[in-house]
Amino acid sequence: MDHILQPVKFAAGFKFLCQQDIDICLEIGAKPSLLSIGKVIDADLIQQPLFLPSLSPKQDDWQVMLNSLAQLYHQGVKVNWNLDGKQRRYSLKLPTYPFQRQRYWWEQGKLSANNEFNYHNQLHPLLGDRLNLANSSEIRFQSQINQNNPVYLQDHCLESQVVFPATAYLEMALAAGKQLYAISNLKLEQFTIHRPLLLSDKAIKLQVLLTPDDLGHGVQIFSSDRDDFVLQAEVGIRKETVTSKKFSLEELQQQLTLYPQAIADYYQQLSNQGLNYGASFQGIKQIWQGNNQALGQIQLPKTLVNQGYQLHPALF
Repeated sequence: MDHILQPVKFAAGFKFLCQQDIDICLEIGAKPSLLSIGKVIDADLIQQPLFLPSLSPKQDDWQVMLNSLAQLYHQGVKVNWNLDGKQRRYSLKLPTYPFQRQRYWWEQGKLSANNEFNYHNQLHPLLGDRLNLANSSEIRFQSQINQNNPVYLQDHCLESQVVFPATAYLEMALAAGKQLYAISNLKLEQFTIHRPLLLSDKAIKLQVLLTPDDLGHGVQIFSSDRDDFVLQAEVGIRKETVTSKKFSLEELQQQLTLYPQAIADYYQQLSNQGLNYGASFQGIKQIWQGNNQALGQIQLPKTLVNQGYQLHPALF
């Protein structure tokens, strides 16, 4: 009865504990109500003790107890980690400083953006190498590309999307024909693009299939970013037997009018239409124009010279 009738004197008792340099206060109870009162009582102290709850209705029981246990251990309190009393536990000393959180897992391999060739010994930057197929007379070549390899592809964009250039298909056909016929004087006919090839950081396989026909070979170019290949483009390739007619470049130039604007303005007009050409695809130096005809002076950037191409995709 006296316990109920007499005052608690919690504040006086708490101040007495603080005078004894008590630096940790752990409340054993269903919720940390007394800790909140203790913080108010000790508000005027320069160095307040560490207040730790054992349970809280707002958090999971184990989470509260383990957090308080970790702080007690950090303060140097010896902890009996044998919680269930059945199995012996071993403690390990861990660093007290924060982890740097640096990953050491191997990342998925990426094609190098600084290397124009996928492999050192391949036949051609886009055509790749010939596939040796067992028990088959098919002529196939395979390569691997992405928007950064070859590196100039990233400069050929529709809006912000990198798109494989049409001239790259033609160069692949010419390169395949040169490997097949061992000559460079070739003719391309009936060129068709079935779908655009959109590029990203993800590697894409390209395969070129040559099929003989009455006049030469049909060339089909496939792509795959998984297992299935889809037809991207096709063209006929023939040996060129007719000698090209010679013409006077100076006479043609005199019949045309010099393009009135700066070339930078011309590329800006293309950009306004969504055709965004980077530095690798800005080889036009001058333009002359007339009725149904035009003449251009095109120079390949020095960084793209001597890379094993017959018709470099960045030229057109």
